[in-house]
Amino acid sequence: MADKENRVEPNISQIDGYGEVTQCKQTVQGAKKAAFLQIDEENLQTDCLSMDSMDDCISESVYSQSSQYSEWQDSQESPSRKRKMSLNSFLETVDISPVKKTLTVDFDLASERTKNDYVRKAKRIMHSVLGILVPQQESLFEEVLYESNACKDQTLESFSKAYSSMSSWGTQRQILSLLVQDYSYNQLKDYIPDLSRYKFSAARKHAEVVGVGKPVLQKKQFREKATIQQIENFLEFILSPAIMTDSPFGECTYKISSGITLKVPKIILNSVRTRTVTLYLKYCEETQNADILSERTYMRLLEAIEPNVRKSMKGLDNFAADGSQAFDNLKSVVMTLGKGGKGQEWAEKISNQLMEGKQYLKLHYKLHVSLDSEVPDHCGRFGLSSEENSFCSKCTHTHHLSCNDCEALTTTLKLIEDAADSITYTNQEQQDDTKYIIVQGIKTIIEWKKHIVRSVNQDRARGKF
Repeated sequence: MADKENRVEPNISQIDGYGEVTQCKQTVQGAKKAAFLQIDEENLQTDCLSMDSMDDCISESVYSQSSQYSEWQDSQESPSRKRKMSLNSFLETVDISPVKKTLTVDFDLASERTKNDYVRKAKRIMHSVLGILVPQQESLFEEVLYESNACKDQTLESFSKAYSSMSSWGTQRQILSLLVQDYSYNQLKDYIPDLSRYKFSAARKHAEVVGVGKPVLQKKQFREKATIQQIENFLEFILSPAIMTDSPFGECTYKISSGITLKVPKIILNSVRTRTVTLYLKYCEETQNADILSERTYMRLLEAIEPNVRKSMKGLDNFAADGSQAFDNLKSVVMTLGKGGKGQEWAEKISNQLMEGKQYLKLHYKLHVSLDSEVPDHCGRFGLSSEENSFCSKCTHTHHLSCNDCEALTTTLKLIEDAADSITYTNQEQQDDTKYIIVQGIKTIIEWKKHIVRSVNQDRARGKF
């Protein structure tokens, strides 16, 4: 008997788990124990309390605690769970199996079996709802509801046939632009098997840029014959002394369409053909001449003339050859000055400025020089005048303007002179050689500049005859 009294009842929660049944059992046991303890403490008479009243007391206590637990559990349930429970209650009344799971992935990414299951379930639920809304007319309303989907399927099939029958990608892109804004890639892929992501994106871009279903307007290009005036303007430019130089020896033979053979002196192009065409286009832009041809047409004209490209001006123009060599000598001196203390960055900057000045004197300066100019470096009348009255001509204008390219060249030469006096040399011989090269280089460059002014004046006088 002692063993029976001391036997500990097993914990119901360990046997039954953590469900609602376990909690209710624990609640009932606790309520019974509390009731018996209360009876013992108050020493109530057993004949005053019947078993029915005891059960009612216990039931009331259990119900109060269970209702508190139920209210707590209801407050913890999410709205989606409540809706699901309400839906399942409705499905139970119409004899449809409850919803046990919901779709958690994108419908387009789900398997075909999963899609069919959810579609079948949705149709059964909808049929039951229509049975309540419109009794005995469910089929009629289902046709109305599903008619739009059937029309969409027929539309996609029609567009698919039209797309497949077209061989041009441009027409196919127009057809796709009608669909890409209303359908996804996966939806169209079912009807157009060869549809790629690139084609889908291209159709979307076509709809945004060109328009939905609109064709791409192609600009018509017309080939126009070059006029005589356009050819003469270009020939006049390239045959000027600033662009070409006559060779003192050699001839070129040209045969025209009439069969006549012409012999002309050999001419030498001062720069490469591409640079010559670029200079002419820039010249037309500055003079606001819009009657120009394409670059390729001008290149074909140069190929027809077949001028020799200048490689060295020795024997043709010694001033230009010596001036070009002076720039190269100054560049080597600048590198020496950079190593002597001015720094690599300074040396590279001055070297680039020297190359720009060389190209300016070589190509552009001839085009800037004129007989009368308000820029003193460009004025031929002012630059060629001397102190003697016989070789002096007064300008009728003022020289109040300046040229950025000429000023940049003068500033660069001045910086090189100042740098030669500010660095430390290893010996006196190196200092003397460096300063000699600088002085002679600057003198040669100035003489080249003077020679260009004289050449332009001589060409102007030659043109009068």
